[in-house]
Amino acid sequence: MPILRRRALRFNNMNMSRKKVVLNLNPDSFWARLGILAAGAALFTAGLFLLSLFWRCPARALLGIPCPGCGMTTAFFCLWHLDLTGAWLYHPLVFLLLGCGAVWAVAYLRGQWRAVARPMWGVVLLIIFMAFWGWRLYRLAVWGEGAVGFNADAPFFPVIRGIIG
Repeated sequence: MPILRRRALRFNNMNMSRKKVVLNLNPDSFWARLGILAAGAALFTAGLFLLSLFWRCPARALLGIPCPGCGMTTAFFCLWHLDLTGAWLYHPLVFLLLGCGAVWAVAYLRGQWRAVARPMWGVVLLIIFMAFWGWRLYRLAVWGEGAVGFNADAPFFPVIRGIIG
């Protein structure tokens, strides 16, 4: 029994004399932020791919009218293939979101993301999206044109068509 106790003490003393190596990832460092942005970009790309396979807009499927974000996934795919005209036709606000994302990424990498992460900017983006949605619905109702049109097979489309005229 005393032999085991001596070995245990020696083992504990050995561990105490070793320097502990601790991996300290500072979330305020440039490389940590760059890694977070790269992981976010990878998740965004994977999300776009999965959305394109399985997702259909619920507003367009039920009501027959495009929602404010209809065409955004296709517009991002057009940008991915450097088709700027196609991206503009499917959803012109994709360029606004891309610019906002770039500004946010640069501010995040510089450690100044709180300066651009204000609720006011979310309200401004919401107003812009609602104005665009109204313009898109007006254009579809009056001229009947657009890359994302009405869905006449939707269950509530006759009601919406009666309201629009």
